[in-house]
Amino acid sequence: MNRSIKRKISHEFELPLFFMDRPTVDDNARFMLMYDVLSNYQPPSDQGAYLLVMRLRENKWIRLCETLSIGKHADNDLTLADPFISKNHCMLSQSSHRWLLTDLQSRNGTCVNQKRVRRRLLKDGDLIQIGNIVLFFVGEIVRPAASVGL
Repeated sequence: MNRSIKRKISHEFELPLFFMDRPTVDDNARFMLMYDVLSNYQPPSDQGAYLLVMRLRENKWIRLCETLSIGKHADNDLTLADPFISKNHCMLSQSSHRWLLTDLQSRNGTCVNQKRVRRRLLKDGDLIQIGNIVLFFVGEIVRPAASVGL
């Protein structure tokens, strides 16, 4: 995959061009995006579920715990400054090793893979758009166990 093909969105983050040009995201596109992100953005060394906040100058990995509130108010677990994000925009919560995204009746809505959603179980490689910010969801980063020589 050609890493140099990028499209800038709102001067804040970059996404691979193949993703932005698709009307919907199928499993193959999600796999390609996951491969591209994990090979180009250094993932954390700890196992677990993560969000990658994708920005032009800084990409930040956020480790997910039981819940994560997202919005522009300082009381949220993840505070994002954007005029199109509500004070309490959405929430991620874990249930039975799966992650549920819930829009908290935000004014401009929450999109997953370019579709507006109220509630959605997330899959590896899903892109969450909140205002002008894109978050990349990784359900589980698993490090291979060290091989033991016999």
